[in-house]
Amino acid sequence: MAWAAGAVAEEGDFGQARLLAEKAEIIAGLVADPSQRAWALRSVTRAVALTGNLDRAETIARSIIEPAQQAAALISVAEAAAESGDSDKARLLADEIEDIAGSVDPDHLDDSLKALSRVLANIGELKRAEATARSISHPYIQIEALVTLTELAAKSGDLAKAEAIARSIAQPYGQDEALTSFAHIIAEAGDIDRARKILAATLITTDPFTAFPAVAAIDPSAVVITAQHFSGR
Repeated sequence: MAWAAGAVAEEGDFGQARLLAEKAEIIAGLVADPSQRAWALRSVTRAVALTGNLDRAETIARSIIEPAQQAAALISVAEAAAESGDSDKARLLADEIEDIAGSVDPDHLDDSLKALSRVLANIGELKRAEATARSISHPYIQIEALVTLTELAAKSGDLAKAEAIARSIAQPYGQDEALTSFAHIIAEAGDIDRARKILAATLITTDPFTAFPAVAAIDPSAVVITAQHFSGR
């Protein structure tokens, strides 16, 4: 039911979402197994946060005993706060989440740390966001986080930082993905020459089809020509 509440909230029907979230919270409180109850309350927290009731969402998150699940729930609140423009609340929650994360097995927090990194970047804490992303133990999740930071930094106008983050990714496929996204963003912003140079280098090792959005931003006709070539027309 918490999932349904979240889905309804994402569609903008906050009244119905609140009703579903209230029912989901009651049901979650009746779950006997502590671990399952923590998971259920984490889902309820996200649903309530999506309705805009951040204070209630935070209260539910703090009722979760398991540190990893509490951190994940608080991130849902921090994300909602950042998206609503309440940077101060998001920052305070981020500070607390970092403290909780320090006492939890990193393998249980990688997805949460990726989300926290995104929150920090969205409130202008790019340096902390990068440090958080690099603390992720799973290489693939870390790459996803760094690619997201590349995109957010580029969209915020910090192009030098965005490119530096992209080029710092050790795995070639991850670096290519980040640089392709970077090229796409700066091409859409009008820096066609720079985007073309970056994309030309990545296309040596990247599947051309994954670069189509960036190519289209630089030269839409090139996408048509390439598609016709591969279709045999």
